[in-house]
Amino acid sequence: MRRNVAAALILLAGTLDAAAQDWPSAPVKIVVPFAAGATPDIVARLIADRLRNTLDRTFIVENRPGASGNTVTDAVAKAAPDGATIGVSIGGPLAINPLLFGKLPYDPRKDLALITLLVTQPSVLAINAGLGVDTTRGLIDLVGRNPGKYAFGSIGAGSLSHLVMEASRSKAARTGARALPLISASDDGADRQ
Repeated sequence: MRRNVAAALILLAGTLDAAAQDWPSAPVKIVVPFAAGATPDIVARLIADRLRNTLDRTFIVENRPGASGNTVTDAVAKAAPDGATIGVSIGGPLAINPLLFGKLPYDPRKDLALITLLVTQPSVLAINAGLGVDTTRGLIDLVGRNPGKYAFGSIGAGSLSHLVMEASRSKAARTGARALPLISASDDGADRQ
C-alpha cells in the first residue's frame, strides 16, 4: 500500500512511541495542502469530526494551499513526532512531485509514515454538450482542428488532472489546447475566459 499513493492518504507525523501515549494529549492539527472545499479538505473535515466525536478531543483542520502541496507536506515531515500534526493529501505531493521537482525538502518514503488509504476518487473528462462530440477521439480531433481555441482546467501544474491532459495532448501531437490551472481545487474557474 505504501506505493499506492495515487489516492488520498493520511500522513501521521509521529513514531510508535508517540502512538503509545494517551493520544491526543493536546489539540491535533490536520493540515491540508489545498483550499477549503477541495476533496482532501472534505476528507480531513470528516475525519476531524469523527475523531472529535469519538475521542472527545480537539481536532482542527488547517488549509494551506500553494507550492503544489510541498510546503504542507514538508511541514508534516518536520513536525514534532508527537502525533499533534496530521496531514491529509493526494498523490501529487507524495508521488508526483518527487518526479517533477529537482529537489524537495522532504522524502515521502523516509520522512512520512503513510498510514492508510482514505478514499479513491475517479477522474472524469467532461465537456460542454454543445461542442457536439461524445468521445475522447472526437474531442481530440475538434481541438486539433482549432489550435489555440480551447483550454482545459486542472487543479494545477503537475497535478494528476494536468498530467493526464498533457499526456493526451502528447498522444495527439496536433492538439492545441492550452492548460488553464485553476486557482485552487475548489475554484470553478467561472471568471476565466
